[in-house]
Amino acid sequence: MQYDYKTIMNDQKLKELARKLEWDIASVIREHAVPSQSSIVVISYILEKTVGNSITYEDVCENKINVDQAIVNEFTLIVSEDDWNKITEKANEYDKSVFVCLALTTETQDRGFDETTPDSIIRLSEKILAPSKKEKVADICCGNGTYMIDHIILGSGAEITGFEINVQKAIISKIRIDLLGDSSEIVIGNVFETIPSDGKKFDKIFSNYPFGLRLKMLDTGASYLEE
Repeated sequence: MQYDYKTIMNDQKLKELARKLEWDIASVIREHAVPSQSSIVVISYILEKTVGNSITYEDVCENKINVDQAIVNEFTLIVSEDDWNKITEKANEYDKSVFVCLALTTETQDRGFDETTPDSIIRLSEKILAPSKKEKVADICCGNGTYMIDHIILGSGAEITGFEINVQKAIISKIRIDLLGDSSEIVIGNVFETIPSDGKKFDKIFSNYPFGLRLKMLDTGASYLEE
């Protein structure tokens, strides 16, 4: 099911319910581990796919819900069957839109640093790159998918492929893009060593890579400096 991003982001009541659900989920996970924000996103996404559909924990682990396998792999690492039963019991009182709101609005920066691409950078890139319909754009170091989500909302029609070496961040991008009904590809791995599934080339490239990152710090990337 496709959800409208602007409607969710402007619904304060929905956001309040999402924060309550976040506390409910965290209270279960906290019994034996420190819940991360990325785990909250994964769990809320799986809840959207399963609550009210008579889908068991085993069904999810076997990916009978037909989602990206990387998401299922992450889910099985962070949630036990006992935890899942407790979480779904609490979640049954919420509408699916609350699960979506939680997945889309949870802050997921690491180590206290906000690594999300600032809105000002996105607006500037739109003027410089101005991607048009059917143009192929690569988002290198796509992180949580901020740039890609912006183009989904604007309806630019550009075909954007994200590259992200951090598995947790790539999974968050996959989740959020799927909830918004888009089929953009997220490639997990070093951009110098991975290519999209169809081997396509790109018309334009956007990147807001992590502050302090240098090409020479990347094993494969260092060879580009020598060529």
